[in-house]
Amino acid sequence: MFSLDPLGQRMQQVGLQKTDLQLWFTSVLRDGIATGTIGAFAPFKEIGTYHLHRMLAEAAVPGDHTQAVQTVLSGFDDATCLSDVEPAFKQLHAKGILISTMTNGSIAITKGLLQRAQLEQYVDLVMDISQPKAWKPSSAAYSYAVKQLKLQPEQVMLVAIHPWDCAGAKEVSGLKSRYKATGMLLVIVKFCMATLLPVGTSYDAGTGNMCAFLQRA
Repeated sequence: MFSLDPLGQRMQQVGLQKTDLQLWFTSVLRDGIATGTIGAFAPFKEIGTYHLHRMLAEAAVPGDHTQAVQTVLSGFDDATCLSDVEPAFKQLHAKGILISTMTNGSIAITKGLLQRAQLEQYVDLVMDISQPKAWKPSSAAYSYAVKQLKLQPEQVMLVAIHPWDCAGAKEVSGLKSRYKATGMLLVIVKFCMATLLPVGTSYDAGTGNMCAFLQRA
């Protein structure tokens, strides 16, 4: 849904490289997911802070690393919405389909992003992994989301940019998933009345405009 490029710019400001963003983000995801394999849990911010401190130390960046970490993490406030998200949300909203988000990050950050992008009026529920204490792609995260929506899994579809996210959702019997190869959309869609989008048993890759992608999903 949102470009994280501003965090890369903040990394450059504190003495790292813009390209360090991808390494940092994948390291956070890796360790977050790994905690679940040993029955533990740590939130995104805790793991993200650890890896930023580590990267700053390895790069021998001088000065106050605590302040540098805060500078980078505050880049979430500047994250910009991708151009095809708003029309896609409008399309779903007009069809009477309720939308909710489920993030490995935090509810507070997601709500802030939605508000600044003026998308909050289209989103009915914002969720994160802090309650189930399970990182996606653990089935516990998706089961929790479905329960909060007060729906059956077959009434819900996950649209995501990570194949492993879709694969995890499919572990919840009846839950449908679709993989979009570009963009940053991660949304759980509640179907009202008849199902708008055709469903299948596998997830498919899609590219291009999100509205067109949703019609094909």
